[in-house]
Amino acid sequence: MKQVKLYLTMILMALMTQTMYQYAQAENIQKITADRLPAKAKKFIADNFPGKKATAAEAVKNGNVITLRANLSDNDTKIEFTKMGDWMSVQCEKGTVPNKVIPEKILKRTKELYNEGKIGKISKNQAGYEVKLTMGTTIKYNANCTLTEIIF
Repeated sequence: MKQVKLYLTMILMALMTQTMYQYAQAENIQKITADRLPAKAKKFIADNFPGKKATAAEAVKNGNVITLRANLSDNDTKIEFTKMGDWMSVQCEKGTVPNKVIPEKILKRTKELYNEGKIGKISKNQAGYEVKLTMGTTIKYNANCTLTEIIF
């Protein structure tokens, strides 16, 4: 009987530990007002999306990394920023990403490959860029904007 209690206690402790670990690793999302976005993020929106403004925003903490998400007044565009205000991704669910956002070399190469292809999302990180066309194709570029992969 003592061994059964010990065994059940060990199982309970393992479950509690795993639950606490998963909770600690989960994204922590906090709604913020759009005016709390960094000045650099506000400038990016003003420069690239004239006539539109951030209407909703949230701060997302995943481990030690904090990112900011903003929805624009067109109810179509979602932008993710670093906590310093540098853009990480731009997604236009119904429209297309403005050409000013896309590095010139990527825009040119994408147009060469898919003349009619429209860019609905662009993401960037240290490794490079990922472009998603509205027709579903994904194109990856390295940090120097050189094509590395096409996913149909």
